[in-house]
Amino acid sequence: MVILSLFVIMKYTVFLLIVSVFLFSSIVEVNSQELEQEGLVWENNLINIGAVMPEQGERIADFYYLNQTDSNAYINEVITDCGCAVVAYSQDSLAPSKIGHLQITFDPESRGGTFSKMIVVKSNVKPLGDSLFLEGVNVHFPSDPESHYKIKKGGLGFVFDQNNLGTLYTNKPKFKVVDFYNFNDFPVQLNLKQDSVPDHVKVRMVPPVVESNTRGVLEIEYDPIIKNDLGFVRDSFTLSFLSGEHFEIPINLLATIHEYFDPLPVSQVDEVPKLLIAEMEINLGKIGSKKCGFTNTNT
Repeated sequence: MVILSLFVIMKYTVFLLIVSVFLFSSIVEVNSQELEQEGLVWENNLINIGAVMPEQGERIADFYYLNQTDSNAYINEVITDCGCAVVAYSQDSLAPSKIGHLQITFDPESRGGTFSKMIVVKSNVKPLGDSLFLEGVNVHFPSDPESHYKIKKGGLGFVFDQNNLGTLYTNKPKFKVVDFYNFNDFPVQLNLKQDSVPDHVKVRMVPPVVESNTRGVLEIEYDPIIKNDLGFVRDSFTLSFLSGEHFEIPINLLATIHEYFDPLPVSQVDEVPKLLIAEMEINLGKIGSKKCGFTNTNT
């Protein structure tokens, strides 16, 4: 209990230091008007809890906030957009410069797939409310694991042989959750040393040890900046596992990478280069060994 209390105090102290630095750096003068952040200052307004599996029970996310006002603050109401997210919070008043806590319990028995739940926190200092978001992937448990996880690799069952990451942009990494079933009669875990995984890919297994006849997920992080390529790409590598003996399984990733451009202000629309295509439609006529072409002009 003493160690836990010290950990909580340290977490609060670090949060206060971060908030203090943020508030100090964000105070500027514009036309003799002082801009400062007031109200409830949240440590995070978005928490991603990653992969959630119903058989592992409910998941909990903790949101912390600071009362950045000169009077007591209290929460009037908390509204969620789904009954799967239950909120617990103190209705007591919070003194200035003190830290409050709001806890979200997510029930994974709801519909599977990627989710983003909005929580609106209404308080006496902000009646319209602050918006918080809880995100993750709810991995539904199949009625028949044997037929659902039909792709077998080293005694592990997967849904697909190849995993499509979809469209990626060069401004941020992409995350993919790949669930599997351990059909082996022994537990498995990832080898800490992965010689085949490329630098632009990171893989984490949840839970760290997957017992026999239970499920796990591979959380894959793909960084297109490190990949340094554009268009359709394919990555094939092996993942090394530890159990009673060492074994490896092949992993295949597909993705389409686009270069990211910052949003363009309306005032600059007429100033950027444009690609003009002379003919938008080309009639090939009868199919044969005929050559055709089109002209494009970079203005």
